[in-house]
Amino acid sequence: MTARTPLYAIPVPDSTTKAYQLGDELYAMGIGVEQALIAAGVPAATNQDRVVAATAAARDAKFGTPTTEAARLALQARGAECVRTDKGWTERYYATFDATSNPGGAPTAGWYPIAGSMPAFVCSTPVAQAVTGGWSIIAAAFGSPPAPDLNRGFRSFSAGVLTIEQPGLYDVVGNMVTTVNGVQSVAITLNSAAITAGLLSQAQVSGITAATPPRTVRLKAGDQLRLWGAAPSASTVQPASFLSALYRSA
Repeated sequence: MTARTPLYAIPVPDSTTKAYQLGDELYAMGIGVEQALIAAGVPAATNQDRVVAATAAARDAKFGTPTTEAARLALQARGAECVRTDKGWTERYYATFDATSNPGGAPTAGWYPIAGSMPAFVCSTPVAQAVTGGWSIIAAAFGSPPAPDLNRGFRSFSAGVLTIEQPGLYDVVGNMVTTVNGVQSVAITLNSAAITAGLLSQAQVSGITAATPPRTVRLKAGDQLRLWGAAPSASTVQPASFLSALYRSA
């Protein structure tokens, strides 16, 4: 004899079930569970679409490069992920964000790191650089060529210009230490070789150290960050200064 569960009436074997009846009753129970899942709107289970690749080209050979929003949404819906052995992170594909139709998307469709060793950049100033009162890009203090403490996933850092490779949200911070006690100012600009444009963050203190407040900013591939300093006349930027940019999310 077959019993039934109280909520969904799924047939289950009971204490009176004979051994020779067990196969049929277990099959009936499986059908009952499936019908209950369908009634509850639970989607069918699918294997996650995942690949290990050492290059973007190898990844794209598996998943393709979607050229329409419908194709981008389809790739996102597959849960497409790639373990990038050349980068040290795992990335997932996101279609274009839409508050109504795709709230889980990204402002720019594409692949974004979600786990592992995320994109990060930190560079300290190994040598001194004179600053003469007005605003100056801190470039020479980073050395020529610069030798970042950490550069994972950034396109380049040259002449004081940090160029982004991986789009996403980043935490950006700059710090300046000088030799003369007085009013110190430090700033970071985005895509601007002039302090009067593209200002991301700025700080001014009295002492020898100034640091910008942490700023979370969305950056695109090709965006450029510059660290600026202003200090009392005849002051010098010291090796303890630094620029950092740490990836947060898509």
